[in-house]
Amino acid sequence: MIGFVAESRGDFEKVLSVLVARVMEAEGVEGFADAALLRAAVLDGHPSAFVDVHDAIARCRERGIRVHGPRASLGVRSVRAALILFERFELPNVDAVVVALDLDRDPGRADRVRRARDEAEWPFAVALALPQPELEAWVLLGFEATTDEERTTLESVRKSIGFDPTLHPERLTSTSASSPKDAKVVCARLVPARERRNICLEQPLERLAERGAACGLGDFLRELAERVAPALRR
Repeated sequence: MIGFVAESRGDFEKVLSVLVARVMEAEGVEGFADAALLRAAVLDGHPSAFVDVHDAIARCRERGIRVHGPRASLGVRSVRAALILFERFELPNVDAVVVALDLDRDPGRADRVRRARDEAEWPFAVALALPQPELEAWVLLGFEATTDEERTTLESVRKSIGFDPTLHPERLTSTSASSPKDAKVVCARLVPARERRNICLEQPLERLAERGAACGLGDFLRELAERVAPALRR
């Protein structure tokens, strides 16, 4: 079984489940290669397989566990707390946990999260999804305008922000919903429908990994193949 730690259920449903299923299919891991079945298994069959990272410290505290570490928001303590929940309480026999956390252009967050994983020996594999600046950047990587309307919208976005967000999504922002450079704003303009978003995520994995080197997607796809897939085969 796979556990998921993310900032919202939407992140798991719309993006993480799709990417995990695609890599597991490519790696020949049976039982985890269908995104819809994976979502159903987590959200319906095993609700405890999802932990909201914002709640992890409070949930540990409710169980009498103090999580030590610097008080950086959504950093070491939050991720460590979520992993402790899986280790001790939430999901028996979990084989792997995917931890997703937006970097929000915080230069130290990626190192803090990796430290939270690497400073302890967990009884399951842990793969990190660390999008720069946030998860919508990974959707934009797979966007290719296929209609006149989409080409017009993309050109309008390019002019308003000064660069192509499908080539350099890591240059987008994530802290102001009113900014034309906000990743969620740009994604909503270019990919307003979930079906279209899925098409973006269905681009060849090699292409997504290559284009996603600067925004963290390449690292995530590699960790799924190198950490999660072997753990699920055991």
